[in-house]
Amino acid sequence: MKGELNYVEAIATIFTVMNSEICVLLQKNKKEPYKGYWILPSKMIKKDISLEETISSCLEEQAGLPVTFIKEGNTFSAVDRKVEKRVIGINHVCLVDSKTVELKQREISKEELDWFPIRNLPKVGFDNLDIIESSIQQLQTLLMNKIGLKYLFPSDFSLPEMQRVYESALGHPLDRRNFRKRFMQNDLIEETGYKTEGTTGRPAKLYRLKEIEEEPKIF
Repeated sequence: MKGELNYVEAIATIFTVMNSEICVLLQKNKKEPYKGYWILPSKMIKKDISLEETISSCLEEQAGLPVTFIKEGNTFSAVDRKVEKRVIGINHVCLVDSKTVELKQREISKEELDWFPIRNLPKVGFDNLDIIESSIQQLQTLLMNKIGLKYLFPSDFSLPEMQRVYESALGHPLDRRNFRKRFMQNDLIEETGYKTEGTTGRPAKLYRLKEIEEEPKIF
């Protein structure tokens, strides 16, 4: 029937930390329109498959990553968001830790799938830039408490590294002393007894997140 909705797609905006920056996973679009541009992994929802099953399948088949955190994000319903057909997009904000990314990196073809810093994106097709910007806002909220950290930093980290990640996510610099004070006052972290190795400059202490039940607000 003319005018009825054609499709609904599940979209995955997957974030990780690489070189102390927040990065997003994109795949190269092979078809027109926007052929050669980069887009977010997505999959059309079939009538007999749930939204949750579809996004899990998308992550496994397209990204090849066991993403441990998935949060449903905003819905994108502009009439012209896809040229060839009417498609509603339901975004999902996903987090994966850097160690998992390192293990899977050799399996990823950079011609088809690659990680990009959120502050230095390539040419992005369709409305995916709006979706990424919306997801960054949600990521910022997640990083205001411990929930975002425990999925991005399951292993040891230095406070300078952590600060650079926050600055990448927020898009502006942070005062070093105030940043350190926030983490110490909230009793979120503990020293591991180790320091960074193989880096220029003075080695930095390594920390890990404490196992605490409450979710204190960091900022």
